[in-house]
Amino acid sequence: MKTLKKFILDDLRFMGFDLTIRKRTVYLKGIEHKSVLDVGCGDNGYIPYLLYRQGNNVLGIDRRAEAIGSARKAHLGKKELNFRQMDISNLGMLKEKFDCAVCMEVIEHIIDDRKLLRNMHAAIRKDGLLVVSTININSQIAKEPADTVSETEDGRHVRRGYTKKELEEKVKEAGFKVLQSSSCVGGVTQQAILLEQRVRKHGRIRYNMLLRALLFAFLYPITLLDNSHDNPEDMTLIITARRC
Repeated sequence: MKTLKKFILDDLRFMGFDLTIRKRTVYLKGIEHKSVLDVGCGDNGYIPYLLYRQGNNVLGIDRRAEAIGSARKAHLGKKELNFRQMDISNLGMLKEKFDCAVCMEVIEHIIDDRKLLRNMHAAIRKDGLLVVSTININSQIAKEPADTVSETEDGRHVRRGYTKKELEEKVKEAGFKVLQSSSCVGGVTQQAILLEQRVRKHGRIRYNMLLRALLFAFLYPITLLDNSHDNPEDMTLIITARRC
């Protein structure tokens, strides 16, 4: 009962209604007692919070003032968990050096992805870790009809995704040695996401916070049946690398 209460009152309020975040954060479990930079921490700062709970000193950055404001509000009083508004194109201006940088579901929104990877390399100490996740272009989600990608960094995707080989090569080019190249979020979860998206776009349905909460309550247990890893059609690619 205590575990369920902790999930509802603690984890869930930071996780929000994201159907995939718990599958991605499995790859962060081994990061402990380090200084960590989360690039593009987003609203509420769930990933920095998870890393903080694992004994890390964490800085989450995001270019949106509202995202930083909500993250600070959600995590008041946690001295080892900090947030800073910063455009990640200016990441090279950071004075701090970190043992690890995490960048999850961000790189597909950035036009100059090579510069982003180089800047994260500069922010990490020698032999430090990098964890990057992004969309697999061979997944069902990426192949679904969708709005065209954006030509500017306006919050939408600037590319549909990456192949595993392409992402590995860009990480290596930035000065990292790839330690693990994996994937997660299989077909079951992708179908749940597509159902939620179709409801959201249905003109006759008023998509509001209540409906979103009800959909999440229905769909999230279904995603727990999905334990896919290293499947060519998984939605999410995960690269763990070491700074050379």
